[in-house]
Amino acid sequence: GAFEVLMGGDRAQHDAMVLEGARRLAEQVDLIVLAQASMSRLRDEIEQTVGTPVLSSPRMGIELLADTVRRREAG
Repeated sequence: GAFEVLMGGDRAQHDAMVLEGARRLAEQVDLIVLAQASMSRLRDEIEQTVGTPVLSSPRMGIELLADTVRRREAG
């Protein structure tokens, strides 16, 4: 799959595979959620290319973690 291609060093092919998968998926869904960190940097490009909203769970998780740490440090 795309992750194996990325681990093999072919970032461009990985990105092309993820984008193609998103194109096919966008025909069937109203929202795409990227669950792997290796895909999260493509969020904006996918959203612009396929015209479907895209969320990135790794990004959201990091943001939640950062907010939690800030609250604990302030408290």
